[in-house]
Amino acid sequence: MNLKSLLKEKLTDFQLKNLKTAFDIVGDIAIIEIPGELEPVEQIIAVNIMRLNKSVKTVVKKVGAHEGEFRLQKYKVLVGEEKYITIHKESAVKLKLDLNKTYFSVRLSSERLRIAKMIKPGESVLVVGAGCGPYPLVFSKNSKTMKIVAIEKNVDSCHMFRENILLNKVKNIEVICGDFSEFQSEEKFDRVVLALPHISHEILGKVVKFCKIGTVCHFYGFYHEDEFFKVKNLIISSFGVVSFLDLVKCGQKKPRIWRICQDYALIQ
Repeated sequence: MNLKSLLKEKLTDFQLKNLKTAFDIVGDIAIIEIPGELEPVEQIIAVNIMRLNKSVKTVVKKVGAHEGEFRLQKYKVLVGEEKYITIHKESAVKLKLDLNKTYFSVRLSSERLRIAKMIKPGESVLVVGAGCGPYPLVFSKNSKTMKIVAIEKNVDSCHMFRENILLNKVKNIEVICGDFSEFQSEEKFDRVVLALPHISHEILGKVVKFCKIGTVCHFYGFYHEDEFFKVKNLIISSFGVVSFLDLVKCGQKKPRIWRICQDYALIQ
């Protein structure tokens, strides 16, 4: 049984053709996209998503696109409990989050675990754009990293992050609530994650001072599939000689435009 088969007798052929059957589940909240032509039947769609997923207590729809410096998404409750706060479970981590106040993508769960499995025992890790803590917490729970320094500018996200540190009983994460451009440290990290795909290219040059020979970096960005080469050129212009590792597609933003992660290591 799937969503389209549940709705086969409830929607017109035109509506079924335009139905977006993919949706995300964050904790006990389902998140769906409703095209304008399907708004008259959005309640019917939402009710049947709850029928399909018994653990879902609330169904919300996206309203508009991600907005502002913190890429926040607006939502509207269609059915179920009137709420936007939930606890999401991922890779042995519990994440309490408010959908309206922090950016979070459930679709990056495998990507977070991919990097966690690369972390060697005793590594120090710097995460820029930590949000409510998914990357640092997944690293802490799924590797033997010694220390994680996590920087996040959104004050609401920082509050949630600190709650999640207590919720998960981890002790090797330091949260710095502020702008990365103002971050000062003499420390050189073994691994750096730039989890800000919309502005990573702007702050890449500042990352260099926190790296040493052997540091592995994970650079996220949005690029057209014909322009992936620009990522390497950008990294070379900022870091000089590096060893390029994997380039991973982490999700599609628009047709032929991808969120990518370029892994590379400093060798000079």
